[in-house]
Formats: sequence, structure tokens, C-alpha cells
Amino acid sequence: MNDEPSGKGKKKEGRSPGYPQIDLAAALERARIIKEKESRHPANIATILNHWGYGSKSSQGLIVLATLKKFGLLEEKGVGVAREVKLTDLAWRILVDEREESIDRLEAIREAALLPRIHRQLWDEYGGELPSDENLRFRLLTVGESRFTSGAVDGFIAEFRRTIAFAGLGKYDILSGNEEDKSSPWKEPEMPNTEFAGTTDAGTAIHVGDPRPPERAAQSSLGTREVMLWLSDTEWARIEVSYPLSLEAWELMKQMLDLYKRGLGVTSEKPKTQ
Repeated sequence: MNDEPSGKGKKKEGRSPGYPQIDLAAALERARIIKEKESRHPANIATILNHWGYGSKSSQGLIVLATLKKFGLLEEKGVGVAREVKLTDLAWRILVDEREESIDRLEAIREAALLPRIHRQLWDEYGGELPSDENLRFRLLTVGESRFTSGAVDGFIAEFRRTIAFAGLGKYDILSGNEEDKSSPWKEPEMPNTEFAGTTDAGTAIHVGDPRPPERAAQSSLGTREVMLWLSDTEWARIEVSYPLSLEAWELMKQMLDLYKRGLGVTSEKPKTQ
């Protein structure tokens, strides 16, 4: 018989390529703690981990630290116990810009979102229009020299999508780095030609365009709730969300609404009645 002994003949999975272990929104919250505690001064690694509530040798804390470096939010110097980190110029530009609608801040967030090598690689490969999770998972497990392990791939896909959504990136935001793109970092998405009343566009939230792939929009017909928000005598909104909604998704939704302020024509002027 040619049967191999049990456990032999199986190809062991290698290591996944380096990727952010937390999404950009969470990474910026960690950076904000550093800003509040240390401003732009360099601080010892153990001190930073302590600010985050980790022990000085916490492996999870070191993973978070590495993630902030991947997003370009921290720079490091020194070795061993003398290692120090401080906020980068990129992190500082994001954290100190508190303007309600800031193209500069949005551009910096998008820059950080695509700094991790695997993020940029996938963004360039798909032209800003990502495929389904199943398709993306197959590609990450089987294509290229740096393949993901089955235990890491789903976590990465979730992190990548959250980061892309937080940065407000879509297929209309191709960051090629040429002069035309740099002079106009905000690219207005094409809005569907729909009206609030009498329209049943599957997956529509507040009628500013559906950022999800078609298959995601179709799946939303199960377990969804629609909420009518009466804002004034002349203003209202209809929001459709999956139900139940996680706290993480709720926080992300609030951030996304801020990013859509320009697309919705938000103004300080009181709307005129017809």
C-alpha cells in the first residue's frame, strides 16, 4: 500500500503577510490617547503600552503598536528597552484638524488607510471596487507569493473593509497620486437618480448612494429595520439598517454620515419652504 502515515503529506500553512490587526478608526483612537498623554514628545514603548492599559511586555499591546506604525501614525527610534515612539506628522494632521468638513483631514485619513502594503496592493488591483468577501477570500488564500492563512484571512477582510469605509473610499476615489488627484482630493460620488417619496431602491439608506456590493444590498432584505427621522417641518431622512446593529457598526455609521455632509448639501442656512 502507498498510504502515507497520518499527518504526513499535508502542506503546512505559512505565515500571513503583515497586516493591520485593528482598523484605522481604532488605531486613531489609540493615537489620540498618545496625543493627550504625550503630545508630540517621544515616549518609551513600555510607557505607551501603559497608556493603553497593557503591561510593558504585552504581546497584544505590541501588535497594536505595530499596526499604528503600518498606518503611518507612529515613528520609532532606538532598540531594546530604549525603544521610543512618537506621533508622525500624518497622525498629527489628522488628530488636530477638528474642522467639521475638512478636505485636508479626509485626504490624510485616506493616505493612512492605504499605507499598509497589503491595503494598497488590493486597492490598486481592484481599482477601488472590491469584490465579494468570498471572492476576496479565495484570492488572498491562493494568489501571490504572500498568501494568508485560513485563520487570519477573515479577520483581515473585516479590518480592510472597515478601514476603507471609515476613509470614505469608493470606486470614484482612485488615488493615483498624480497632480490632478492631489489638487482635488474630494471626488463627489455619482448619486442615484432617486427621490425620497415613492422609491424602493434596495439597500438605500438615506439616498446618497449604496456603498455596498450588489450582493450585500440584496442580503439586506433579511433582518433590516427602517427608521424615519423627522428633523424639521421641511427636512427628514429615512435610514435602513441591518437589525440588530452592533455598537461598532453604530459608531461607524455616525462617522460615515459626517463624511456625506457635502454630498447632502448641508448648509447653515435655513431651508426655504415651498
